[in-house]
Amino acid sequence: LVIIRIGIVMSPQGGALASLLPIFNSGMGGRLGNGRQYFPWIHLDDLVSLIVWSIHDESVAGVYNASAPNPVPNSEFTTTLATVLNRPALLPAPQFAVRLVLGEFADSLFASQRVIPQAALKSGFVFQFENLQDCLNDLLHRDHPNA
Repeated sequence: LVIIRIGIVMSPQGGALASLLPIFNSGMGGRLGNGRQYFPWIHLDDLVSLIVWSIHDESVAGVYNASAPNPVPNSEFTTTLATVLNRPALLPAPQFAVRLVLGEFADSLFASQRVIPQAALKSGFVFQFENLQDCLNDLLHRDHPNA
């Protein structure tokens, strides 16, 4: 039995990143609240690879965190996303405003979770995207329909 706890999946086609792109592309992006809350992200390709790996490797059992090995505080996520998009990130966003735009999903963006995929790493899983900037560059600068 394998249980996979999934972090915030990075994909320009949906979820948090797709919701944030219009805001950041317009130059209105900024950290959420004080920006100190950790952001447990994972590239969509790494999530799919982790699931496939857990199905095919019979030694894999237990609970696995599906998040990149290098979680970052929201302020670093914001700065990195703005850098990759070549846009400013000056305006902090209060929780109530983000909730108006994203609904209840906004609450997960304000919750701090410093998640490390220790079991996956110890079991030999190799992440293709350990670094947030590499992840965002791949997602936003390769041939994605919504990039």
